[in-house]
Amino acid sequence: MSGTKKEVGRRNFLKYAAGGLVAAAVAIGGGYYIYRSQVPEMPKGDPIKIAVPLSLTGTYAYYGVEMGQGIEIAVDEINAAGGVLGRPIEVIIRDTEMVPAVATRRVMELIERENVAFISGVLSSAVNFAINEVSKREQIIWMCGNQTETTMHTKEVLSPYTCFAMTVNQVGAYANIGTTVDKLGTKHYGLTVDYVWGHEQEEMTKKALDDFGGEWIGGERFALGTTDYSGLLSQAREAKPDVLVIIAGGADQINALKQVVEFGLNKEMDVMVPLTTTNIAYGAGGAETFQGMYAGIDWYYKIAEMDVPYASKAKDINDRFMRRFGRPGDSYSLGNYICIIEACKAIERAGTLNNDDVIAEIEGHEFEYHKGPEYWRPCDRQAIQDWFVVKGLPPEQTTGEFDFFEILDWRGRDNPDDYLDTCAELGY
Repeated sequence: MSGTKKEVGRRNFLKYAAGGLVAAAVAIGGGYYIYRSQVPEMPKGDPIKIAVPLSLTGTYAYYGVEMGQGIEIAVDEINAAGGVLGRPIEVIIRDTEMVPAVATRRVMELIERENVAFISGVLSSAVNFAINEVSKREQIIWMCGNQTETTMHTKEVLSPYTCFAMTVNQVGAYANIGTTVDKLGTKHYGLTVDYVWGHEQEEMTKKALDDFGGEWIGGERFALGTTDYSGLLSQAREAKPDVLVIIAGGADQINALKQVVEFGLNKEMDVMVPLTTTNIAYGAGGAETFQGMYAGIDWYYKIAEMDVPYASKAKDINDRFMRRFGRPGDSYSLGNYICIIEACKAIERAGTLNNDDVIAEIEGHEFEYHKGPEYWRPCDRQAIQDWFVVKGLPPEQTTGEFDFFEILDWRGRDNPDDYLDTCAELGY
């Protein structure tokens, strides 16, 4: 381990880290943190280094924790199996601070000083676009481990070395709205975080409403890091929608939803959260807050308890996370687990670290972990997969600390052209 420690501003945040790589990285902040797994029979030779820029401070630090947990388990599993090309894997974490210029500078330092083989992680739309440009300019593979904007996937914008392990905003929006229009009503009103991700999520929600016969009756935007939602919630109450759509993440989502419950707004209208995770829902109060609300989620561990062919694989990976961190795998932890595993397997198949050879091994490749069969769509290297729609359970119906949702539906894998812009539409 290396780096210079700094004070952690959010003491309560570390309870989500459950120790290990991310807890140390948060403490270090902007300094280097190198994670070298200590598994029995470590591979010999010089390590293959991976740059992992994460959001470890600020509103979205929760996601940085999730992402780091998945990366930690992936690295240990790879090294325990003999490494890659007979060499150990090592990750170097830097805090992006969710600032594109900071993220670019710190990733370039790792490329130039540490000779990293590829990039993984990253969070925030603006940072995504910045790192995509680094990938394009430096011709280095970036395994993007978060939801992304459709505009990034266009041929004009996308780096030929960027890959997407998690879903696109468009998929989530269509799956979510298909559910709400069918079950809750047509009139939707939105409260949207005012930056790139929120803007596209709102735009995609409106398009989905048009396609499914719903209506966007209005909404307001708020700044990243807002803590008082009382005025916004009063305006939502006056609009009298069937569904209140809360387009927010991280601490913003937690604060907004707690105030929705305090205001009793969830008793007057249905609530849809287009994107949540187990950790964020836990931080918001679990079933006490989410009961009766609808949400979109990239992954929820209870799929392992359902009658699906891949339930045993889902249970196996959940069990590994429970043993390691005391909580099941989450959306971002598992998305970033796949980023590391799939990149390393592609390097093995290619027999080289040459990025052109490795990316050729990724394009079109089929794989299966916790969500059933997936594949990397050749044109934009998007992993084709399902998106889950869940509903919050009443507290008395929950059975464990992280049990607060029932899974209502999953969509996207079997008919991706219904939820994604096609390769032709993206300019390929």
